[in-house]
Amino acid sequence: MLIRSEDPFFLRLNVKLDRIEVEILKGGRNLENLVAMGEVPQDELVEMRTGLIALRIHNIYNGMEQIWADIALRIDGEKPDGEGTHAALLEQMMASSSNRPAMITPDELAAYDDLRRFRHLFRHSYGIDLRPAEVLEKFLSIRETVWPGFLGSLEKLRSHLEDEPEADEGLGPAGPN
Repeated sequence: MLIRSEDPFFLRLNVKLDRIEVEILKGGRNLENLVAMGEVPQDELVEMRTGLIALRIHNIYNGMEQIWADIALRIDGEKPDGEGTHAALLEQMMASSSNRPAMITPDELAAYDDLRRFRHLFRHSYGIDLRPAEVLEKFLSIRETVWPGFLGSLEKLRSHLEDEPEADEGLGPAGPN
């Protein structure tokens, strides 16, 4: 489990986190295995690598977005729908409230928004060649920066929900006891 908690909410999130982590591991293995395929022409290797890694990026971002949607519903009580849903969900996760800390910092927004746009391009890129260097750069960024930051935000959420005392603890109708 990636987030230590007995809360059923985090147990469900951990299933999704495990799936994302598998995608990251598979992507790393894909990169290693493609390097070992020395007999395949270089341009085919690059095309294969780009397609495989792009699929991993797509799946990883989908998993992250599903977790944010779970947080929006469970903690915030609602998630965006309709046109612009995906961008609105990022904005919602940037906001903090008394119920939860911000899940995305302003510094992280550009990376997540880039992954959101990439996922859209990947889903709708029939016959369009992806740029191999950009795809590889995105995957490495996820593995080295985005994923650890994402897990850190979930740990902050867990801490906020489980470790912090209730705001009105010890308060009766007339104030402190």
